[in-house]
Amino acid sequence: MAQEEEYQRFRKDLADSWASGTDYVLHTKFLFTKYRGADGRWRTTAPQTEGGDCGATVLALNDYPYNLEEGVCHWVLWVLGREVSEKDIAQAKADIVKKLSRDVDGRKGKGVSYSAAAATNLEFVHYVNPPHLQSFREIDHAHILYRSVTGVNSTIFRD
Repeated sequence: MAQEEEYQRFRKDLADSWASGTDYVLHTKFLFTKYRGADGRWRTTAPQTEGGDCGATVLALNDYPYNLEEGVCHWVLWVLGREVSEKDIAQAKADIVKKLSRDVDGRKGKGVSYSAAAATNLEFVHYVNPPHLQSFREIDHAHILYRSVTGVNSTIFRD
């Protein structure tokens, strides 16, 4: 199935199953509890805009990455209750480098390490879509993409 067709099917399933895209993100990314509404669609409780939930961040691989060249990884940084800051983005990039620098294949007992040198030799780009292009407008988020400039295939690190 073509990537765009798969994405459109996902969007239809989301609209059929969830009260809103925001509910979907709150449950799947921030782990909010879901419950069935009177209409039979999934909902979550509204996030706190002050206190514990405000400013919570989640960095996750994009469920439906854009059609990019081989070796480019596409992440999304989600932030509750406020706009994504440059500090948030810098931390997310550092977290990606840290993730790639540690052992990524403990299942075999022999880890495959992404060397610290290779992990720091990544080319990053980030952006926030303008409001009219955002799929989920209620939760601010930034797209963070990277690729290795050393020729190492970074796609092996997809979860």
